[in-house]
Amino acid sequence: MLGLREGLARLRGRPDSEHEMSLNRLGFAVLLLICQYLFPSPDPQAALLAVGVWCAAAAAVFAHILAFPGISTPRRGAALLLDVGCLSWYLQIGGEDHSAFVAIYLWIIFGNGFRFGLPWLRAATAVGVAGFAVVTVLTPFWRSQPHLAAGLLGGFVVLPLYAGSLIRKLSDARSAAEAANRAKSLFLASVSHELRTPLNAIVGMGDLLHQSRLDTDQRDMAATILAAARAQLALVDDLLDLSRIETGRMRVDLEPFSVAELLLDLRRLFASQAEERGLAFGLHWAAGTPEMVRADRRHLREILINLGANALKFTEAGGVSVGVRGDPVGPGQVRLRFEVSDTGIGIAPEAQGRIFESFTQADASIINRFGGTGLGLAICRRLVTLLGGEMGVESAPGQGSTFWFTIDAARIDAPAGSAAPGGRVALLASEAVAARLATALERAGITTSRVTEPAQAESLPLLAEAGLLPLQPAPDGPGLAPPAWGKRPVVLIGPPGDTGLPRGAARWAGGVVPLDGTAQDLVRTLHMAGATLETARPEPVREAAGPRLRLLVADDNQVNRKVVARILERAGHDAVLVNDGEAALDALADAERPYDLVLIDVNMPVMDGIEATKLHRFSEVGDGPRLPILGLTADATPETRARCLDVGMDGVITKPVEPEALLEAIRRFVSDAPASPEAPAPARPPPSPVLDPEVTARLVSLGGETFVAEVAEDFLSEGMQILEELSAAAGTLDGVAFRRQAHALCSISANIGAVRLHALCREAQRLSGVDLRARARGDAAAIADEFDRVRAALEEARAG
Repeated sequence: MLGLREGLARLRGRPDSEHEMSLNRLGFAVLLLICQYLFPSPDPQAALLAVGVWCAAAAAVFAHILAFPGISTPRRGAALLLDVGCLSWYLQIGGEDHSAFVAIYLWIIFGNGFRFGLPWLRAATAVGVAGFAVVTVLTPFWRSQPHLAAGLLGGFVVLPLYAGSLIRKLSDARSAAEAANRAKSLFLASVSHELRTPLNAIVGMGDLLHQSRLDTDQRDMAATILAAARAQLALVDDLLDLSRIETGRMRVDLEPFSVAELLLDLRRLFASQAEERGLAFGLHWAAGTPEMVRADRRHLREILINLGANALKFTEAGGVSVGVRGDPVGPGQVRLRFEVSDTGIGIAPEAQGRIFESFTQADASIINRFGGTGLGLAICRRLVTLLGGEMGVESAPGQGSTFWFTIDAARIDAPAGSAAPGGRVALLASEAVAARLATALERAGITTSRVTEPAQAESLPLLAEAGLLPLQPAPDGPGLAPPAWGKRPVVLIGPPGDTGLPRGAARWAGGVVPLDGTAQDLVRTLHMAGATLETARPEPVREAAGPRLRLLVADDNQVNRKVVARILERAGHDAVLVNDGEAALDALADAERPYDLVLIDVNMPVMDGIEATKLHRFSEVGDGPRLPILGLTADATPETRARCLDVGMDGVITKPVEPEALLEAIRRFVSDAPASPEAPAPARPPPSPVLDPEVTARLVSLGGETFVAEVAEDFLSEGMQILEELSAAAGTLDGVAFRRQAHALCSISANIGAVRLHALCREAQRLSGVDLRARARGDAAAIADEFDRVRAALEEARAG
C-alpha cells in the first residue's frame, strides 16, 4: 500500500497532467451521482448503474496512475473511451432530464487536447462526435430536436478546430520564444567570451605588476588599474546576471570578504572621476562595523558601484559619500546598512516611488541632461531583494539624495594583524580626550600631535572632537556641500556609544568614532578617511620550497599564452606552450618527461580543448596515473562548465585568469605545489623618443630585458603583417578591412608603448565615407613611417 505522502510525491513527479484529469473525471462522476439522488431520472436504476460504472472505472484509472506514474498512451485511450461511453450512456438513459450534461463532451474534448496535444484533440473530437451522434439516433428526445442536435454536433467539431488553431499558434509562439531565449543565451555567452579575452591580459599582467617591487604611487596606480579591470569584468558578468534575474536563476554566492576593502575599492574607482569634476568623494565608517563578513560580495559590490556612479552622474557641485554601519541582529549575524549620499539634483516625492521601475527616470528631461537607461536602480533593488534585504531613498529636490539598502551577513572575527601601522595624526581635542586618544594610538604605532585649530594640522590627518571642529560648508558651495576641510582626512570623535551614520556635514568626515571606541576602530576609520598609515613593508615573498612543476599550456591566443606562462614562471614552474588541441595531444604523446598538469583553452581552432581532453582521456585508460587537466575559458556559463567536466576535465578557470586563482587551482590538483612567487625588481628602461618609458619599465619589471625582447619581436612580426594588409586595404579603399587592421595595430602598439603609432592608428580606425577615400593612403603611409621609427627604437634599445 502506498502512503499518502508517497502517493503525492509520485503524482508531483509525473511528466504530464493526466492525474489531474483523472481527479476531474472522479469529480464529474460524483457530481452526476449526487444529481441522480437529488433529481431522479425516469429510469433511476439504469442511471445509477451508468454513473456507478463511471465512478468505479475512474477510480481504477487513478489507481493505475498511482501504480504506474509514467506516460501511458493505452491508458489515455481507454480513459477517453470510458468518458465518452459512460456520458453517452447516461444521456441516452435520461433523455431530456439529462440533456444539461451534454456540455461534458467539451470538457472531454478540450481536456485531452490541452493536456496531451493536437493529436489527442482530434481523437477526442472524433470519439465525442461519434458518441453524441449515437445518442441522437437512439434517444427520442434528441430525435425530436434535430436542429438542436445538429447545432451541438457542429459545435463539437468547429470549437475544437478553432481551439486547435489557437493551440498551434501558442505552440509556435512558445517554440519561437524558446529559440529566442536560446539565441539570447548564445549571444550573451559569445559577448562574454569576446569581452573576457582582452581582460585576461589586463588582469593577469596587472596583478603581476602589482606584486612587483613598486613605490607607493606606482602601487596605487597598479591597484587602480586592477580595480577598474575587475569592475569591467563585473559588468561583463552583469550581461549574464541580467538574464538570470529575468529567469529566476540568479545564484547567491556567499564568501568571506573585508567590508573595508570593498569600500576602499570604490574609492579607487570613483575618487579620480570625482576630482576631475571638482567633486569630493568620501567614505564614512561607523564604529563597530565588522571588518570581515560572509555575504555575496560580487552582487554587493555591483550595487554599490551602480549607486556610486549614479550619484556622481547627477551631482554637479559638492560631492558623494558612501557610508556603512553594522548592527548585530543575532548570534554571529550583523545587518549592514549602506548609504550613498550626494549633493545632486534630488528627487521629487512623487517620483521616488517609480525610480526603481525598469527604464524609468524621475524626470523625462533627465535623459537629455545626464543620459542613462533607467535600468540600474531596478536591477539594484532586485539584487537587494535577492539578498534578502531592503532598499529605499531619502531625497528632496535641490537637497541631494541618500540611497540606502540593508543586507544581513555572517560576522567573521578578523585575525589580529602582526604589523603595526606607522604615521602621524593631528589631535584637535580637549586635554583629557587628547591624552586618552594619544595613548590608544601610540599603542597602535601612530604618533600624535595636538593642535588647537584645524589650520595647525597642515596636511596631517585630523582626529577631532565634533564640538571643536567647524562643520559649516564652504562659503561658495551649496548648502549640503562638504565643509571647507580641504583634502585632509578627518575623523570625528563622538560621545560614548555613538555608532550610527550621521546626517549633515559630519557625514563628510571619514567616520565618527565614539570616545569609548577601540584603537582598532580609530586606525580603521582613519584609514577609511584616506589617511596614509604605512604598515611595515614585509620582506618580498620568496619562492616556497617544493617541486618545480612541468605544465603544458594550450591556447590559440598569443597574449593569453604569454600571460599564463609569465604567471607560471613567476611561481617557479616550467611551461610548454602550444596553440591548439592537436598540438597539445602531440606534445603529450612525444614528451620525454611527463607533464604534471595541462591548462587548455576550451575554444580553439583545429581542435578545441573539449575534443582534445576527450581523446586524451580515451588514450590514458589503464595507462598510469590520471593527468590533471584544467580548462581555460572566457565563457562563464554553467553549460560550458558542465561540458568541460563531462569530457574529463578536472576543473575550469574562467578568464581573465587571476594569478592567485590559477596557482591555487594548480596546488589543489597537484600535490606539493610551490607557494607564492618572488617579485623581481624592476629595471630602468632606456629612454626612447617614440616609446613610452613607463610602459617599457613596466614590461621590464614583469620579466626583465628578455621578456621585453620577446614582446618586441612579437610586435614587429605581427605589426609587419598587419601593416601590409593595412596598405592593401588603403589601396583598394576597403573601409572594413582598413579599420580592422588599424584597430589591430592600435591595440598592439599600446601594449609596446608606441605612443605616436597608437594615436595614428586610433585616428585611422575612425575613418569612413569621404574621409576614408581622401585620407586612407596618406594615413597608411604615415603609419608605415612611424612603424619604422618604432622598429628602429626597439632595435636600438635591444642593442644598448
